[in-house]
Amino acid sequence: MPHEVDVTIKALDSLLFRRRENLNVLVLLNGGGAEALRSAVQNVSQVQVFESRENLGVAGGRAFLAAQDVAKKADIIALLDNDLLLTLDYLEPLCELLMQDHSIGVLGASVLNYQYVVCRFDAAERLEKGPLGQSLPRISNDDLRGYVEQHHTEEVFFHLGVDPDWMRAYFPKLSFEEEYARRCGGNPGQDVMLSRNTVVHDKFVKGGPEKIDVSNIAGCTQVFRRDLYDEVGGIRAEYSPYGYEDADFCIRSLLAGYKNFTLTNVFSLHGTDDRHQQRKTLSGLWPAKRNTARSYAFLVKHHCPKSRKPFLVKNFFMRAGIDVAAILWRLYHQTAGLIIRFAATVVGVIQAQITLVFDRSPATKDDKAFSRQDSGFGEE
Repeated sequence: MPHEVDVTIKALDSLLFRRRENLNVLVLLNGGGAEALRSAVQNVSQVQVFESRENLGVAGGRAFLAAQDVAKKADIIALLDNDLLLTLDYLEPLCELLMQDHSIGVLGASVLNYQYVVCRFDAAERLEKGPLGQSLPRISNDDLRGYVEQHHTEEVFFHLGVDPDWMRAYFPKLSFEEEYARRCGGNPGQDVMLSRNTVVHDKFVKGGPEKIDVSNIAGCTQVFRRDLYDEVGGIRAEYSPYGYEDADFCIRSLLAGYKNFTLTNVFSLHGTDDRHQQRKTLSGLWPAKRNTARSYAFLVKHHCPKSRKPFLVKNFFMRAGIDVAAILWRLYHQTAGLIIRFAATVVGVIQAQITLVFDRSPATKDDKAFSRQDSGFGEE
């Protein structure tokens, strides 16, 4: 997007820092133009910048770039969001494994939260200038692997893929107890989002397998062979502006007989700006939820069998009911004390005023004596 030029240049610099042969980078500026971006890459022959006055969205933008001649001739396509910073050796292990094992469909890196990771490194010693002039910390996959083994909390991980059973992940048959446990974190080892799955975290710590079997990989880190893209029909632009386009592509890879994996020894850092936080604000909530609902409807249309659709309807109302109950519970417990204090104060003041207005009983002898004595004019 035009307002994301600075963060885009940083992402490009982290990708271009190691000068790789046979690497072509296609950048789409979605919804406008920016001379600053073109100027930044004008001396880098490997980078081509495209501008679209119309915002094609995430899915439409990726489909547009994949249709370019240089992308059609590629052996491997790597999708990258512009709010990433990459390790020095990000591409090599992903590309090598894809070319060696043609049973693999889509590969992805382990995506970590930038804000929780980069500040833990001694940036002053690691800062170097890339070909685009950005001073960035240069971190290797081994650096981050060692860090994750020591700090494997949920906050560190942004995305590690989705449960290998895509039917369970996207079209679940949940009971009320299972949904309640999922919402309350009662069984985190069963969470379909592997970034919140304690079993997966434990495998990282114990030096588990170098790849995790997954159904979906976040679109920001999907890497695949060009022939797979053509075989399964590419990225469907109907999912634009964003939402579930990555899941749809990965499911079609599985249906074509391939396997998808997240590598546990390759990393990227996600969230170099605050766009995901903005989606949680009141102004960002509407478009985010609208896009999610719209895109999920497409996913259901393309991949959900009729036998599973009644469970989706039941789960929708069950989740909505749990959400309403949770809101009411929070309202009661978080505001009940305030309401009680306010109401008690109002009632107390009203009762006092009623007493003052209607209590006309004459003062007693003792009351008069007290009044005279208190005023200093009591009888001698």
